[in-house]
Amino acid sequence: MFSWFMSRVAILVYASEWLGVQRQLHHLRLELKSMKEFERPPHILQAMLVSGEDHRFYSHYGIDLIAVCRALWRTLACRRREGASTVEMQLVRVLTGHYEKSLSRKCKEVFLAILLSKSVPKAEIASLYLFVAYYGTGMEGFVRAICKLHIQQCVMTKRQAASLAARLKYPEPKSMSDRRRHQINSRTEYLMLRYAKYFDGKRSQRLIRQESYATISSPQHP
Repeated sequence: MFSWFMSRVAILVYASEWLGVQRQLHHLRLELKSMKEFERPPHILQAMLVSGEDHRFYSHYGIDLIAVCRALWRTLACRRREGASTVEMQLVRVLTGHYEKSLSRKCKEVFLAILLSKSVPKAEIASLYLFVAYYGTGMEGFVRAICKLHIQQCVMTKRQAASLAARLKYPEPKSMSDRRRHQINSRTEYLMLRYAKYFDGKRSQRLIRQESYATISSPQHP
């Protein structure tokens, strides 16, 4: 009921912005569909993304209210800033190209993420985001990232997937510093632990099935 109400509000308030996002999605889905299988983000990378950035991804509707409440508490009570962005919100940010730190941008991002969650299958959302995400200098998008890091998609290991996903939080600069290398390595270890916690056994198999059933279709023009 709450998600339905929020989606109605989103349509009324952000109709023009949502139309723009739909157009971007249409072109992106066509591009991803045209790519060869080895040029698409594999399920292991999706799992690393979800376990590290949004582990309730498959149960929320575009916004994670638990994460939002936790972030507000830590920001207000502990004076420690913490993000609460979902994968949907991150994809909206990339599609709109809006990165400014403002309340209006965040509100718009939240409502558009709800509409995105209702319009596109979850596994496809993760794949689309990973396909266009920024991993560092010369690594704009999944294909360029694996080429630069000499990773083969078809035989990507857990550690390689974790290392690649770590660069979503800590993009690799043109000249790697010891500090950034330490950040990427620490984040890689963290993601490996999170993967073991959230995607071992049955949960990992569920992700594989969801990815297999998700189709990257050619949506109609809005």
